[in-house]
Amino acid sequence: MTLYVLYCIVLYPYFPAISRISQTHEARNVPEARNYHTFLTFSNNSPEISDFCIIVEGQRFYVDKRHLTRHSSVLGAMINSPSVQNATPVLDDVKEAYFHWFLELINGVYHSLKASNIVQVLELVTRWKARYAKWACGDCLCQRFPEIPIKRRLELSVQHELNSAKFLSIEFALSAHWKKCEISETEPLAPEPLAPEPMNAPEPMNAPEP
Repeated sequence: MTLYVLYCIVLYPYFPAISRISQTHEARNVPEARNYHTFLTFSNNSPEISDFCIIVEGQRFYVDKRHLTRHSSVLGAMINSPSVQNATPVLDDVKEAYFHWFLELINGVYHSLKASNIVQVLELVTRWKARYAKWACGDCLCQRFPEIPIKRRLELSVQHELNSAKFLSIEFALSAHWKKCEISETEPLAPEPLAPEPMNAPEPMNAPEP
């Protein structure tokens, strides 16, 4: 048994759910309407930039095998396995938009990540063991999305083992805590109400002399 076969066996549990198609009309090359923003296109079947096709929700994504393998050991093992050499894999458990953003991310397009999609993209990054994309997600999580609460950032950092993001989230949390303490200490104290002075009893008046 070769080392490559052993490698595929080890990574097999992480493989995306795939099926094979043989009819080209079952998938479209260009989507009719896309309800999400993109920076790059992966619908161009050009031998200069791609040598493999993956289908997600009926959309064909043309990718470069070596580039995809360099970024994701799991996807690399899948697309290079003998079982899919002569077939077009279909990822049944992935949404088209998130897969597109994942591809943009491994091509260096950080702006694909938004506060509204980073959770879903992180799930793909972790599942497919994309090391560089994970680093980019961690960096963006701490630096670009102030609208995400610090507690939520820390949860995502721990869940996806984003070590640098985890430490930064802890630093932000501590910094916010100490700043809050400093503000409360420097605020002037409200003056205490003055107690009313006791009223002296009037001195008795002497009776007039006869």
